[in-house]
Amino acid sequence: MARCVSHVRPNSREVSGREGEILAVGAQDRRLARLERELTAAVGDASAAERLRQCSSALAELAIPETLVHGDFHPWNAVWERDHVVIYDWSDACVAHPLFDFATFSRFADEDVRPELIDAYVSARPDLEEQTLRKALPLAYPLACVHHSISYARIEEVLEPRERDLFGDAPRRWIERALAAV
Repeated sequence: MARCVSHVRPNSREVSGREGEILAVGAQDRRLARLERELTAAVGDASAAERLRQCSSALAELAIPETLVHGDFHPWNAVWERDHVVIYDWSDACVAHPLFDFATFSRFADEDVRPELIDAYVSARPDLEEQTLRKALPLAYPLACVHHSISYARIEEVLEPRERDLFGDAPRRWIERALAAV
């Protein structure tokens, strides 16, 4: 299996505004508007989907530009190597909300470390107001969970029937996390 590696994560500010180009070269369209259209089918409950739609609308109102994201950014897809970080497995790269990557990554951090991660992320985004980012983070998390549920469901669709239990019940577990967060 080929290994997807990036020695430098694309800076979302550098590719922001170039969504058309990114989509034209084959990246998936996973922007908020598309996610909203898929909510009811993904969640399976119209009332819960509506709560998530409200999160999406509130997040969209904060006007944080959607851009290229890794799509499955977690600590096991990033390794410190000498003087730089190597980021692996860009197979889920797509155009989506940039906080989806942070929401996923921070979920795997110890709870006592999360405030430091949030502070570091906020300080690394001088292009956005701190208050806007801090308001956006709790809105992004449940939507990032739905994003992952949809990703796993799509992966399962293309697997051979005997391989479909490879990820267990990942789509359902991600939806449960989303609903617990709204």
